[in-house]
This record gives sequence, C-alpha cells and structure tokens, in this order.
Amino acid sequence: MTGRARLTARDCYITALRRWVPFLWKEPNSLLAGSCWFILTCVPVVTAGPALLALTHYVRARERGERVTWREARSFAFGRCGAKGWLMGLCDAAALILAAGCALTVTEETLPVPVRFLYAVLFAFDVSFLLSGMFRYPALRAQPEDKLGVLILRGYLLALGNLGWTLLIFCAQLLALMVCALTGVGIFLLFPAASACLAACAYDCIIRQYVPDKEDEGVAT
Repeated sequence: MTGRARLTARDCYITALRRWVPFLWKEPNSLLAGSCWFILTCVPVVTAGPALLALTHYVRARERGERVTWREARSFAFGRCGAKGWLMGLCDAAALILAAGCALTVTEETLPVPVRFLYAVLFAFDVSFLLSGMFRYPALRAQPEDKLGVLILRGYLLALGNLGWTLLIFCAQLLALMVCALTGVGIFLLFPAASACLAACAYDCIIRQYVPDKEDEGVAT
C-alpha cells in the first residue's frame, strides 16, 4: 500500500456498499444494458459462465468510470478468458445440480442417518462452492492469466476466510433480488447487473487486505 493502512474486513464491505449504492442511481442505463446483454448471452445456458464474467467485467469498469462497451466485455470473457469462464460456469452448474440432489437425499427418511449425514456434508460443500462464486468471477476478471485451480482456491479462501461479511454481501444481493422482483421485469433487467457489480466491488475492497491496490499505484489490474 502507498502510505495507507490496510482496511479491516468490516471497513472493506462498508466501502463496497458505499461504492455500489451510488452506482445504482447514477448508472441505470449501464444496469439495463448489462442485464439485457447478459440474459441474451446466456440464453444457451452453457454460456452462463462466460456471460457472467463479461457482465462482471462490464459493470466493474462502468462503476470505475471507464467507458467499456459490452462488445469489449464479451470479447474479454469469450476470447481471452473463454476456456476458464466456460469451465467455471460448468462447475457452478454441476454444484447447483448436486446441491439439489443432496438436499432431496437428506430429507429421505428411509435412508440410514450416516448416509444422510454424508449427503448433508456434500450439500454444505456445494453451497459453499456456489457462494465462493461471488469472488471467483471478479478474481478471473482481475487475474485472467491465473490457473483455474488457483482462482477457485482464491474464491474459497476469500469467501470462507471472511464468512460473516460474505454473508452480509449475499444478504444485500438477496435484498436487491426482492426489490427487483417487486418491479416484475426488474428481476431480469436490473438484478443481474446489480448483483455482479456488488460482487465486483466486494472483491476489489476485500482483496486489498492481502495485496496492494495496484490501481492506487497507477497500475491497472
């Protein structure tokens, strides 16, 4: 850091929220454009991973005042980070399916208790993996040259190492989801970009506990 004390986890997440809320009011067009392009891009479902990465790249740049277009964000996600984005999306899809299967198995009373306990552990693992996605996609955006395993591990360490504040950000995303759901189409036109922006802001702030903020030093991440 350049003469600046490292922020605590609490300060990091408060800073993330203070960055996120003004963006919602100042950049409604970016929210609409990002969400619409995201929905259209992930229509084949299998493209959900790169589409989410493109959305994260797009809204993070817009929140920082950079005039990045969706075409540039899409080129970054599907070109430079294509394979990693696809694999990360497939891992998330597999974890979601496994979590649903484990949840159903745990409620099956005819199975022995040890078996149900094993599936409960697997369910917790799947949910924690999905929760780490809050940091995995911003991490891939920031460090596209890193290996996929390193990015997954980084997401896990950031999510579980700061579990309380990770859950706080997740609750803020749920609140945004409920507010957008009340508007009807807002759940499609506003929530995807709003959620991705909050995750990107949270990652930017929390990662400063572990590494210097290169952008503060004049080096773009």
